[in-house]
This record gives sequence, C-alpha cells and structure tokens, in this order.
Amino acid sequence: MNYHYFASMKTLYLIRHAKSSWEYQHLSDFERPLNDRGKRTAPEMAERLKAKNIKFDYIISSTAVRAGSTAVLFATVLGYDPELIDFTAEAYEASEGDICSLIQKVGTSGNHLAVFGHNPTTTFLASRLCGKYFSNVPTAGIVAIEFDIDNWNDLLKSEGRLLFFDYPKNKQ
Repeated sequence: MNYHYFASMKTLYLIRHAKSSWEYQHLSDFERPLNDRGKRTAPEMAERLKAKNIKFDYIISSTAVRAGSTAVLFATVLGYDPELIDFTAEAYEASEGDICSLIQKVGTSGNHLAVFGHNPTTTFLASRLCGKYFSNVPTAGIVAIEFDIDNWNDLLKSEGRLLFFDYPKNKQ
C-alpha cells in the first residue's frame, strides 16, 4: 500500500498595529496609544477576517501599547480570549530574525498564528517570507502567508505563499 505524507498547512498573519496617537508628547514611543482612527480600523479589519471565517489559534503581540491594543481588539472580534495573547517585549523594536524566532518557538501549537508588530519589520518580514515585494504594510494592515509545514520551527525551510494582503483603505 502506498502511503503519502501530507504536511498540514500553517497560516501566518503579520499584522501591523493600528494608527497610533501623537497627541501626548510626554509619552514614550512604547506608550503611545491608538488614536480614534486606530480604535475604529482595528475592529473593522478583524471583521474582514471574521467574514472569511478566520480564527487565530495563537497570538503573539508586542508589548507596546498600540500593538497590544490592536491585538486585543482583533482577538475580541474573532472570539479569541485576550487573556491568552502572548505579549512579549521581544517583539518591540524586533528584527525580522527576532520575529522569526518568536514564531518558531510556537512549535506545533495551532495552524493560524497572528503576530502584531511594527514597521519596518512587518513589511520586511512579509516580503522575505513569501518572496513578494511590499513597499509598506500600512497601519492595521494584514499579510496572510501560508506555509506547507507541520511545525512553526520549520518556518524558514520553504517560501510561503501569499494568501492575501489587506489594509483599511483597500476597497474590497
């Protein structure tokens, strides 16, 4: 009998934090909150994922206020318990390699992983992982990349396939 081994597919959602406020000059970059537009577009973008029946199995987020707030807004819309978000300081001011290491640590946990982070890393990493050039992932932008792997540890062993790129001003 012929047995064929089929790897499961894993989908990575690289999501840039929503629009942040520059209103409070006394706050550090890390502490900047979402502005009104960011508070509006984050749930709108999450609703677009919900319309595609997308649910996250695991969420990693930068601990910066604007990224964490974006992750919580997405999680709430998508029915993911915000208490389960893996908030990590390593995702703030992270390099592409740093983010890849965080993803690889997830191992076999879940097939739909979301990473909420910052530019320019989000844009550079999206380009690197699927071999497509992105000039910019706008605030609240989502890049969905599918990988033919069983374990997130194998993330860098093959090029991913771009499923979609969406952002608030993208008229669907």
